[in-house]
Amino acid sequence: MPRYSAPLVLGLFLAASPRVATAAPEPTPSEISVARRLFEEGKAAEDAGRYRDAADRFRKAIAIKDTPGMRFHLARCEEEQGALVEALVEYDRAREMLDSGFKAPDVERLLPEARQRVQDKVASVTLRLPPRRRLQRRYGRAPRAMGRRPEPWCSLARRPCSPPG
Repeated sequence: MPRYSAPLVLGLFLAASPRVATAAPEPTPSEISVARRLFEEGKAAEDAGRYRDAADRFRKAIAIKDTPGMRFHLARCEEEQGALVEALVEYDRAREMLDSGFKAPDVERLLPEARQRVQDKVASVTLRLPPRRRLQRRYGRAPRAMGRRPEPWCSLARRPCSPPG
């Protein structure tokens, strides 16, 4: 059994582990002023029905200072443009921010209904597989080739792929 050095093992462990979120530096007052201006411009564009322009403004504002309200408005713009999956992602980000302690009572009140409205429009698929024994009884066991374990189709690089049968 090969021996590995502790730094190598630790390095591989850290590389494979999920990233720990680092806090972004707090924006300066002038940056916050720019974010507020972008939010107001985005809100005006949203109210006027210019959802693409509004979404761009909200994204720029979020890059400066992320809030549940900006995520909520960005999700609304995505929804109006027909980007329903993106809207769900943004609504979920707003929910995560609220759950982590951000205060936004208006978003808290409007979020469940808005998210459900989008969720109802998004297609989903549920697969229900029969129990394994029923599958084996119906289709039999996988074939064995000359005493070897069965190999998955099309996974061998040394011979061309051909479907069974």
